Amino acid sequence: MERTWLLSDIIIFKRCRARARRVILEAKSSSRRQFCTSLTSKTNLSKVWKVIKSFSGHRSSYFIPTLHAQGISGKNKQHKSNMFANQFALSSSCLNYPPRFVNVTLLIQTRLLRNAMSHMTPIDPHLNQTFSINELLSAINDTKNTTPGNICP
Repeated sequence: MERTWLLSDIIIFKRCRARARRVILEAKSSSRRQFCTSLTSKTNLSKVWKVIKSFSGHRSSYFIPTLHAQGISGKNKQHKSNMFANQFALSSSCLNYPPRFVNVTLLIQTRLLRNAMSHMTPIDPHLNQTFSINELLSAINDTKNTTPGNICP
């Protein structure tokens, strides 16, 4: 029907859809009828309410499929999340790179670090001196009353 959009195909589609809906409704109705006839005074109430909720389409909980890694199955949500995190860390580690690539990147990193350290200026010894509460209050009072990054006073 979606390919041709011919009137005959649309009619056939609608008849089939109506027949499918009727079959589903009849199956639901017979299932409910069967359940109701099976009820006795000894039927577990929690089971009854669970079935009633399923009839109305409510789902009480969602099942998380079991996760398997290295022959171990996940036991609960916390265990599964830890297994996922460990697997992600393994797949994104340097162990997956060829040794030559790792050696080259380490060489480049050490060169960059040496270059950065050679351009550093000596640290001013006055920067890490302790200050008094009066100096702090004075510095706060001297600032403008603006939000960070705001260029207008």
